[in-house]
Amino acid sequence: MEPGLSNMTATSTNEVSLVDKAIEKSPDMIDENDDSKEGVKVSFSHVDIREYDIQIGNSPFCVGPAIELGWAYSIQQPLNIDLYEARREGKRREKMEMLVPSFYRIEKLREFGYSSKEIYQGHNMNKKKEGNMGMIFSKLRKKSKNNQAA
Repeated sequence: MEPGLSNMTATSTNEVSLVDKAIEKSPDMIDENDDSKEGVKVSFSHVDIREYDIQIGNSPFCVGPAIELGWAYSIQQPLNIDLYEARREGKRREKMEMLVPSFYRIEKLREFGYSSKEIYQGHNMNKKKEGNMGMIFSKLRKKSKNNQAA
């Protein structure tokens, strides 16, 4: 699975959710100071993972062609939440680790069947949208890289 190209949802094992309990009460019966919700526990049994197709995106702030999630997706086998967490080892990605280099975006777009011409046209469309704001963003990005190198 490619990083950043999946959507995960966890499913609760509780049969009666807090929402169901709230629906049972009419709005005039709900007491916002009600302490009965204390002690209610929620647990999750598995993670559902969807892998989405990618398509040429329209971000003017992208150097090279932008990508975005498409509408088509495939559903993977549900994964036990404990197994998922063990594989993840509690690691979270840093902001810079979530940036996708342009050569990788081009490679992925080609894997999804886009021609070089389509990729080039998408890139040029984004460059036209970039305008002043994009130039400012590019300058800030370069300045940030220079500061990190120092």
